[in-house]
Order: sequence, then C-alpha cells, then structure tokens
Amino acid sequence: MKTPRHLAQLNIGRFRYPTDDPRMAGFMNALDLVNGLAERSEGFVWRLKDESGNATNFRPFPDRQMAVNLSVWESVETLERFVWESVPAAQLWKGAQCAPLGGQAA
Repeated sequence: MKTPRHLAQLNIGRFRYPTDDPRMAGFMNALDLVNGLAERSEGFVWRLKDESGNATNFRPFPDRQMAVNLSVWESVETLERFVWESVPAAQLWKGAQCAPLGGQAA
C-alpha cells in the first residue's frame, strides 16, 4: 500500500504597504474570492486561516509588513493547476503589492 503524501506550499512575502492602505484594496478585496476558489479546487486539502477566513493577521516576524500564506495540496500538479489556470488567482498574484524579499519596495 502506497503511503499518501501531500504538498505543503508556503509563501513568505513583504507587503509594500499596510493592509489597510488604499493601494492594497484590490489585493485585500480579492482574498475571499481567491481563497474560496482554492478551497473548491481539485486537490486542495487545507490552508492556514484565522476566524476571519484569511491569513493576513498572522505575523510571525517582527516586521509587520511580512506576511505568510500556507496551504496543503494533494500534489504538485493540483497546486500548479490552481495557480496557473485559475484566472482570479493569476490576476491576484500578478498585481500583488509585495516587494521581493531582500529588496526594496518600488
């Protein structure tokens, strides 16, 4: 019998602006849509979230602009399908107001 395995996907990023800044509104407003889409996607297992339904309140680093997102998927293929084939997810990440780690926000 084959042992079932899952893929844990962790994103660590730094927001360019505070989450309540108007420049973050598009990103913040899209979270419920994208998170709901993920939860209904084939291969989705679990994601880190608080009582509000998202993970933006988790701040494991002293820098309050740092954020984490953790999800678990049945396979690399199901995660890839969600990331690259779901239009809302692709648009969210393309327009995310995040600075590259180790770099300066533009």
